[in-house]
Amino acid sequence: MPSGSFDLDLVNRVTAGAVGEAGKRTFYLQMRAGSNLISVTVEKEQLRTLTERLQEVFTRVSVPPAGKLPNMALEEPIRPVWRVGGGACGDRDQRRPAALPALWRTNRP
Repeated sequence: MPSGSFDLDLVNRVTAGAVGEAGKRTFYLQMRAGSNLISVTVEKEQLRTLTERLQEVFTRVSVPPAGKLPNMALEEPIRPVWRVGGGACGDRDQRRPAALPALWRTNRP
């Protein structure tokens, strides 16, 4: 499984979810760019913080009205490339209203 970095300029889908029983869940963040599906393992608190931050970002941009809501379930196969050690959320390109977070891995399995 690749362990390098990914620069996904044309992301089609971002979703997050958990697998497992309550108290023993593993949380994942997935990004799809065309045919590339990238999954990373995240901690529950990291996912909560990311969600809160993205909600703040979306309050500052124009979001079109939602039509039919897309299926936001994790896609199979779930094969995380690495576990997230930390991250940052920002806009590296002022022409785009919001940027996906930059995530970095940890040495933990």
